[in-house]
Amino acid sequence: MHNTVSKVFAQVAALGSVLSFAACQSEIGLYDEYVNFPLSQPGELEDPTVTDRVVQVTTPEVDVLFVVDNSCSMADDQESLGKEFPVFMDFFLGSGLDYHIGVTSTDVDANYGNPLEGRLVNIGGVRWIDPTLNEKQAIQIFTSMVSLGTGGSGEEKGLAGAYMALELRRDGENAGFYREDAALHTVAVSDEQDQSNQMRPELITLPEFIDWYDGLKDVIEDRTFSSVVCPAASGPSGCLSFDVGSRYITVTREIGGIVWDINEERYAELLEQLGVQASGFKREYFLTQAPIPETLSVQIERSVQGQTSVSPKRGGTEEEGGDYYYNEARNSIVFYEFVPESLDEVVIQYTLLSAAQDPNYDVDITEEVAQ
Repeated sequence: MHNTVSKVFAQVAALGSVLSFAACQSEIGLYDEYVNFPLSQPGELEDPTVTDRVVQVTTPEVDVLFVVDNSCSMADDQESLGKEFPVFMDFFLGSGLDYHIGVTSTDVDANYGNPLEGRLVNIGGVRWIDPTLNEKQAIQIFTSMVSLGTGGSGEEKGLAGAYMALELRRDGENAGFYREDAALHTVAVSDEQDQSNQMRPELITLPEFIDWYDGLKDVIEDRTFSSVVCPAASGPSGCLSFDVGSRYITVTREIGGIVWDINEERYAELLEQLGVQASGFKREYFLTQAPIPETLSVQIERSVQGQTSVSPKRGGTEEEGGDYYYNEARNSIVFYEFVPESLDEVVIQYTLLSAAQDPNYDVDITEEVAQ
């Protein structure tokens, strides 16, 4: 037994000597089997500069429906819509778009007066404005269309009116206005809350309306629902809590569109924004890759009769005279007021953000910003 234990200890000691010798060899450079680790520095980028080119295009066909309140408090708003309508039409006339612009009311109360109940306003046999009308005709007819008067029901039901116009009367009295392949933009104009939920039986619930409207078009950008309403009971609008158009605003938030305070007097600005939206012209352009924001350079290239003109645009805040800003969250550049014309090419050049990791790259920010 004693001999066996002695042998085990002798073997352990011998193994320890071998390991110790190997360790010593490694420490003094005699052991040359090293593990090679790759360098952590990234390789140099061949070309860190990217140029994105985006052509301003529009949807060939577009249908625009105005749902206008015709209750006793709406005379001034109807007048303002008609007065500033030329601003809206500027985006359509001569654009090459195939457009339909129609009007219905928020009045669907069959027991009150002579409601439209979703029917389009008919002016001398014209139920909607389209490219067959010249500018003067279009403005005169639209002004007449929105001059609905103030004798309509005080229980405004704009969502029901829109549903009747675009669904229930689509193939009847309004046949031809709505087109499956056209973009659709609805604008509700009312100084009171939508009361479609007061109908008995209720024609369509708010969630059902949103699902229905959302399903009308496959492409998100091809359908919007804008709300020109009382946005809040406090603040400059001075609306009563009952007048806040929260149901309209809910649809806009879910579908997409513009929310505008109906008590604002800037109807020209409103119609300009609606015109940009409805005509399909874009102010936001997405980048293909992440940039170093300071290196962004934007210019507009416009070709007329074979001649190309180049117009550089300046980044920065509006107060500083900037034409656009960079939206980091959406990786896009957004113009403040400038709207590229149809077929304009927006050229965006920048240095890749990944170039900042290249030890051999040193961007001259001062020079880039100056450009």
